[in-house]
Amino acid sequence: MNKWTDILITILTTGTLIAPATWLVSKRKRNNDFLTDLQKSINSLTDNYTETLNELILVKRQNAQLILQVEQLQREVVQLKEENTHLIKKLNELKRLLKTKDEGCN
Repeated sequence: MNKWTDILITILTTGTLIAPATWLVSKRKRNNDFLTDLQKSINSLTDNYTETLNELILVKRQNAQLILQVEQLQREVVQLKEENTHLIKKLNELKRLLKTKDEGCN
């Protein structure tokens, strides 16, 4: 039994068992740190994705409003063109009448 006691004391004092145990504990800590960092990265990406998605929704809403405004402006331009054409016809008619009146007075 003295022989086994010597072997056990030698193993414990040389760190033969302590080194692997320390390595296992530190590996577990490294893995936990890695998982913690990974979770932080995932949370950060999720936050960025949510913010980007909200901004996209806002931009799409603004785009839809702008499209409606453009359509309204296009309708107004068509209406103004029609009014302008009508006014030009009236102006030409008035010019013709004035010219006829001037010719009649002379």
